[in-house]
Amino acid sequence: MLTAPLFVVTPIGSRCFFPMYILWIWVCVEYFDLVIVNKENEFIKVILIGGIITFYVYLLLTYAYIFKVNLQRENYIKDNLDKEYLVLPKLPYESYHWLGNPLNEEFETRFRSFYGINEDTELEFISLKEWKKVK
Repeated sequence: MLTAPLFVVTPIGSRCFFPMYILWIWVCVEYFDLVIVNKENEFIKVILIGGIITFYVYLLLTYAYIFKVNLQRENYIKDNLDKEYLVLPKLPYESYHWLGNPLNEEFETRFRSFYGINEDTELEFISLKEWKKVK
């Protein structure tokens, strides 16, 4: 019921998932309440806390890697602003961020404006694996 409207909304952005964020916060609050109130069953407490810690470590490592690649890409852009042709890596885990890689002309214009790239400079986005070989 919460995600059904997303089939007709375009474009889908982070604000479209607000009801899901609220639902996840509510589920987490319920789990914390279960852990605090149910002091008799240590097994449930250990499983829930372990699961939550595992989930957050997973997200932390994923976003840390995205951040690292983004910093490398930013430094590469700053060092090569004078070039006529830039080959840039796509950020990994594209489903975890919104528009980290320009998809069309409008977002490419914003990307160029944000990083101060001239309109005459040609941009090509390739996979991170290919970029590491080229670089």
